[in-house]
Amino acid sequence: MIKDRNIGYTYKREWFPVNTWNCWHTVGGVLTMSTTGSAELQQAAEGMIGAKFDTNNLGSLIMPKPSEWDFENDVFVRVIWSDQGGSDSAVTWTFNWRNFSFGAANATPTGVLDTVLESDAHGKTNDGVNATKWGKLSGGSITPVSEGESFVRFDVKLTVDSGNIDPVLHGVEVAYLPKLTDGAQNKLTDDPTDA
Repeated sequence: MIKDRNIGYTYKREWFPVNTWNCWHTVGGVLTMSTTGSAELQQAAEGMIGAKFDTNNLGSLIMPKPSEWDFENDVFVRVIWSDQGGSDSAVTWTFNWRNFSFGAANATPTGVLDTVLESDAHGKTNDGVNATKWGKLSGGSITPVSEGESFVRFDVKLTVDSGNIDPVLHGVEVAYLPKLTDGAQNKLTDDPTDA
C-alpha cells in the first residue's frame, strides 16, 4: 500500500454561493426573496445572485464536515461581494465558525479566524465584483471528521459599512489542501494569493 503525504498539492477551492446557504439573520427579521430593498436575496446587475446587506445582517452556512478538507492544515476563506455604486467606501465582513456533532444543538458560532478578514474597499466600478483578502483558520482549529464532530457552521456578518453602501454578498470561497490519507498532508505549496 502506498501512503504518501508528501505530495505538493495546490490548494483546492470551493465556492459557496449565497443562494445555497441555510439561514439568514437580519436587523429586522428573516431574509426574504425580492428584487429590491435591503437584506433581500436578489439578482445583482452583473448576473450573480446576492443578498443585499445592512450592518449586522449575517448568513449561516451549515453542512456536514467535508472529509476531503485537511483541517490539520490551514484553511483559507474569503468573501465575494459587490455594490451597485461607484464609491470606494470600505466594508468589513466578520467570519465565525463552530463544529458540532449529531444530536448537539446548533448554537451560534464563537470560533474566529486566526487571520481575520481585513476591511475591503469597493473597486469603484459599478456592479464590479470584489474579493476580500484571504482570512486564515489555522490547522488543528477544527477537528477532523474522524474525531466525531460531524457538522460545521460558518457565519458571515457585515460589521462595518463605512459609506452606507449596503453591499451585496455573493458568497464565500474556501481554499484547502485535500485530505487523501490518514494524518495531516505535509504542506509543500504556497498559501493562496489575494485578488
